[in-house]
Amino acid sequence: MWINYLKKFGIIAEFFIVLLEYACFPIPSEVVLPFAGAMSVTCSISIVLIILISIIAGILGSIICYYIGYFGTKKIINKISKKDGFKESLVKYQKYSNASVCIGRIIPLCRTYISFVAGMSHQPIKQYIFYSSIGITIWNTCLITLGYFFFDHLDDVALFIDKFKLIIIILILFIFFFIVIKSIISRKYKKI
Repeated sequence: MWINYLKKFGIIAEFFIVLLEYACFPIPSEVVLPFAGAMSVTCSISIVLIILISIIAGILGSIICYYIGYFGTKKIINKISKKDGFKESLVKYQKYSNASVCIGRIIPLCRTYISFVAGMSHQPIKQYIFYSSIGITIWNTCLITLGYFFFDHLDDVALFIDKFKLIIIILILFIFFFIVIKSIISRKYKKI
């Protein structure tokens, strides 16, 4: 269904579908984003433009959930907190705060609820947007790029992502932590 909208309306559909997905509507980004990458090839649309639109839509969609958490009534919060993945998101946020918002964007279920948790915790909006942007950029760029390079084999890409999701997540986290540790070490040596 969502793929048909992408085919028919192109970038405008991509924007709204990604926005809705990040606003916690049940739309699988693992399918939509690679298809958007393939759309780049088949419709001669810049992949950079598609990635930028997906990032902007993702940030705006996640801000909706952030504000639901921030201003939400107890009734809304109680309903959300009973969902699978919410408690895991809450525990990760309490333990890692800013980093959990970034990394939570690439962990299934956690990525759905981390915005609500950050809002409920009254994380400053600028921090929330900054760390969300990093995670959203990583996730969207990876999936759109996969679709771009493997557009002839999108069904295989979707199966691959589903089958090896945990390994992909661990690999992305490893790269992320390697970059962070490397920058911390280089800062310490600059001070000496």
